[in-house]
Amino acid sequence: MPIKLQVVKEDDSGEPADYLFEQDRITIGRGSGNDLTLPDQKVSSEHAEIRSKDGEYLLIDRESKNHTYVDGRRVGEDDPYQLKSGDSFRVGDFNVEFAPLFMPSSEQTAYADSEEVANPFEKHTKQLAEALEGLAETYKFSPEEERGGKFETALQDHLDADITDEEGVRQVLRALGVDAASDDSPEGGTSSQHMTTADETVNQVLDILLKSVSRMISIPDHFWREFTGDTLKHPEEKDFLYDADLDDLRARLLDESLSDEQRKERLGHLIDAVDSLVAHNMAMLAGYKKSVMAGSKELLQRMNPIDAIEEAEEGSMVDSFFGGGSKSELEHLHEQWKELYHGEWGALESELFRPTYVEAYVDRMAQTWDMDRAEIVNEEDA
Repeated sequence: MPIKLQVVKEDDSGEPADYLFEQDRITIGRGSGNDLTLPDQKVSSEHAEIRSKDGEYLLIDRESKNHTYVDGRRVGEDDPYQLKSGDSFRVGDFNVEFAPLFMPSSEQTAYADSEEVANPFEKHTKQLAEALEGLAETYKFSPEEERGGKFETALQDHLDADITDEEGVRQVLRALGVDAASDDSPEGGTSSQHMTTADETVNQVLDILLKSVSRMISIPDHFWREFTGDTLKHPEEKDFLYDADLDDLRARLLDESLSDEQRKERLGHLIDAVDSLVAHNMAMLAGYKKSVMAGSKELLQRMNPIDAIEEAEEGSMVDSFFGGGSKSELEHLHEQWKELYHGEWGALESELFRPTYVEAYVDRMAQTWDMDRAEIVNEEDA
């Protein structure tokens, strides 16, 4: 499950930095080989890590010099801390907030119970949604020859007239597209009209979602073609997701003549395509991080003044290129070069690369949203 770590440094007036991760083990430390690099002397080279196990996330200290803390409590290697959404922990002078991008259902329930619910139907509606989801799963995986009869029997046993005649229950059934009104009910015609309107709305929403999904899952293909000039190859059975128009896509996914196995397979293809989009976004961040690190090192390596120091002669072209100074001045230049080359790449990234990256990102989003830059960011802080 993807998670977000929001990092802010103490006494830093800048905006917090967000980092997205999808792997089961996330290393944190000063060294550039970590998944999350925090360039500060109070942070050990290998300071802490987060491990995912059975749907839980454990924060573990890696015997760091200045330790890792959660609300003043020291976390150890043998005494890990189980992270929950919204937890913050301290590494050196950095505060790191933990947030899973998809909150576990148990945690959602805990939050819902702890908050004042303004809508009196909220609790029971959630229970109804969970019950319907469970019914759908049970129906899907029950033996085909048995499920229809057993489902109807269960409905007759539990949804008798005493329940379905209640006006609140009839409203629920009508909202779900079921005409629960009796023949002599004055609401019979209204219910039929309501069901028609609901069906139309469902179809409109479905079309919008299918169009959106179709556009989103094609993003990795466009990216690959733009950067490599090649075209991604998809298995023949998945081509319908990338080449079909809306009508064809609906037919492929919603065809009532499909067997359960065929429907399950095509929905699986759709899930795979969406998962690929999530992986693409993670890969974009990883590619940016690695390209900045490798590109910076390579550029600095090409500008290494050590050859100039060894070959420098007064009045030589090399000597003039590096400032026309003495050999000692060139050696001083080399010391500055070494500080850059062997320093933390994260410092160079945040100072030299990130501002331009953020600027280009904001410009593109402002164009998409039809907004001015100033409406998205505070230019004084940018």
